[in-house]
Amino acid sequence: MGAEDNAKNPVEDLADNAKKTFGQADDDEDLKAAGQGDQIKTHSKDGKERTENLLDE
Repeated sequence: MGAEDNAKNPVEDLADNAKKTFGQADDDEDLKAAGQGDQIKTHSKDGKERTENLLDE
């Protein structure tokens, strides 16, 4: 995994959190759920990349 992937994940996480927050503020359960799902996906991807980086060492 390159530095570009590692830099992209925090940006994705911010976007996912914003989506979830707007869903909460607007009382939009679909948007809130989509943001939460995206956050889970981003965190899983980040964990996978960290594991791969540890195995490469």
